[in-house]
Amino acid sequence: MASLRRQIASAGRQSMACRLFPNVRAVSHPHADWLSSQRRYASSQHRHDAGNQIAAIRQVSTGRTFLSPAHFCRMMKSYGTTFFSGVPDSILKDFCGFVADNIRRQDHIIAGNEGAAVAHAIGHRIATGKIGCVYLENSFLGSPVNPLLSSAGSGAYSIPVLLLICWRGETGIWNETQTSAEGQLTASLLDEMGVPYEVLPDSAEGASEVLDTAYKTMEEKKTPFALLVREGTFETYRGRYDAA
Repeated sequence: MASLRRQIASAGRQSMACRLFPNVRAVSHPHADWLSSQRRYASSQHRHDAGNQIAAIRQVSTGRTFLSPAHFCRMMKSYGTTFFSGVPDSILKDFCGFVADNIRRQDHIIAGNEGAAVAHAIGHRIATGKIGCVYLENSFLGSPVNPLLSSAGSGAYSIPVLLLICWRGETGIWNETQTSAEGQLTASLLDEMGVPYEVLPDSAEGASEVLDTAYKTMEEKKTPFALLVREGTFETYRGRYDAA
């Protein structure tokens, strides 16, 4: 009973304090929010540090390099590309994650389908004069055939668009049964559509060279250009703090 009386008395004092000093609780809320934000930041920073350690171990253990999504986006930005649209894919998840976290909402549209994403990039080029980036999976390359040929292609209105295409089922590498046919035909489909392409290297130096070729080709020939992305090309992206 004594313990119960103490609890009741304590609750009464708190209630009386709230009535006498209504601003006390309001003053304490920002502090609580600040503490909460600091805890969230520390937790995210911890995950970021852990992610960097995992990436470093992964690089040492495999003896190969990986392309940083942040650095790749900065390289594209140096050529004027700041607009992105597409349909996310697991092979491109690290790139897509960085774009989702760090590109302004008005400059990034997750499209309903791949054809619509190409249409968004075409409209962006017409409105701004800048080249947009479209990301997609090669299994759905059939969706943007019409806008690529009838609008963006050199036989139509000659509108440059940078295509970032994940290459599932590429020749000689098994991925999934349902993607093997698309993977073997991806390069030939691009050839038939008159879309020049390169395989995106997993190193910053290689990516820089390929991007230079891509933008020069797009500006000189006024045509879309495709970058084929193999699985494991991009470095693991752990959240928005990787942008630093």
